[in-house]
Amino acid sequence: MPKRTHTSLKAFVLTLFLYSSAILAAVWQFDSLTYSEKTPNVREVPINISMYQTPTPVKPVKAVEPPKPKPAEPVEETVTEPEPIAEIPKPEPIAKPKPAKQPKPEPKKVVKKEVPKVVKKPVEKPKQTAKKAPTQPVKKVAKAATPKVVEPQPVEKTITEQPAPPTYSASQIADAEDRYLSELSRTLAQLAQDSYPRRAKRRHWEGEVVLKFVLYRNGDIKQLQIVDGDRRTVLNDAAVGIIKDKMGMRFKPFYKEIERNQWHLTVPVNFSLN
Repeated sequence: MPKRTHTSLKAFVLTLFLYSSAILAAVWQFDSLTYSEKTPNVREVPINISMYQTPTPVKPVKAVEPPKPKPAEPVEETVTEPEPIAEIPKPEPIAKPKPAKQPKPEPKKVVKKEVPKVVKKPVEKPKQTAKKAPTQPVKKVAKAATPKVVEPQPVEKTITEQPAPPTYSASQIADAEDRYLSELSRTLAQLAQDSYPRRAKRRHWEGEVVLKFVLYRNGDIKQLQIVDGDRRTVLNDAAVGIIKDKMGMRFKPFYKEIERNQWHLTVPVNFSLN
């Protein structure tokens, strides 16, 4: 019994070995086929010993410099001087022929003819109807003589005495000046409202501009300037425009009680929406 078991075991091992070898051979063949399909065709390159030898060093080629061009010799310009022009001799002045002297004619002898004498009859003078005005002898114009200097005689000037201007008391003068300044202030206030800038009205801008000028007796205004202006230029321009454009640089003349000839004034121009 044990001998038979041993024989069957050998047969089993041998069979297993054969099957395994067959399977391995099939697998190996399959792998070789797939590998041959995947590998590309490799081209054989011939190998030569000269490929492994170090190349002989090539001697560097020296660059041959081209010969430097010789500096060109300066060409001397031969200037041919123009031949001097022969002076043309001036023509000699032609002598004018002297007029031949003509012989003077001999004076002819005048034969006096005898003229018969004429007997003059006495002519009766006509009666003078009117007396002729005696002719004044013509005076010869003498050469211009030096004019005599006439001394101016003093002219008596008649000076008409003007009446002395009436004198006013200090209270009358002060009252007239106050009334004049009050009227000027009212005029400026009214013109400030009439010429209020639209831009300032829309934005509710208010301000005061102080002006300085000289007012003369006839009402002329000169030397206008801004003493203290507003931070908004539109109000400053409007204040100056009142004096220049609206008033025309002129106000009413001074009252008769105001004795001064010019007045330096500093007045405020208020722009208020109330």
